[in-house]
Amino acid sequence: MPTKLIIVRHGQSQANVEKIYAAHLNTPLSSLGREQAARLGEYLKDTPIDAIYSSDLQRAHDTAAPTAKNHNLPIIDSKALREIDGGEWEGKNFEDLLREYPEEYGLWLSDIGKSRTVGGESVAQVSERMMSELSRIAALHPEQTVLIATHALALRTVCTIASGLPIERMKEIPFVSNASISTFLYEDGKLKVLTMDETAHLEGIESSLPKNV
Repeated sequence: MPTKLIIVRHGQSQANVEKIYAAHLNTPLSSLGREQAARLGEYLKDTPIDAIYSSDLQRAHDTAAPTAKNHNLPIIDSKALREIDGGEWEGKNFEDLLREYPEEYGLWLSDIGKSRTVGGESVAQVSERMMSELSRIAALHPEQTVLIATHALALRTVCTIASGLPIERMKEIPFVSNASISTFLYEDGKLKVLTMDETAHLEGIESSLPKNV
């Protein structure tokens, strides 16, 4: 029997508001992000959940916290669920990236699945570590339901692989929204998409910012 993975992107962060490439930068949730996390927790209150994992970065951990409280479960932090290592890009705003790294950041914008941050990870490397970590988590929780809180690019790689596409074609799969829900079944090393980018619980408080890292 498969493991059900409920994977959520963190709520709106302060870096999202400031249009900063956060990556491993440990930025907190914005006030809207905290409200989104609370909505998420309320929405999932009656959903059976056996375990909760999160990226060890604050914005992801704090997004999972209301759900963990409602289910009386600990949050197991995992560095493997982090966002892409942004290298030299971390902490820079998007306009500066385009000016300072026109070729590399231009590829990120035009064909993201083939891109690599300068001094950091490639998108392919993120995909490999995310799939490895999901495999590890699923093996620990056979036939159970697991909530996982992660990040925009990290989750986009999962959505791409689960859609049957190689990571090089990731530009065909859009970023999901802050605090959205995407649900998958994991069995025998394969992911099956059940839902992607669910936002019904965010009615009236959706972020109007671009859906990027």
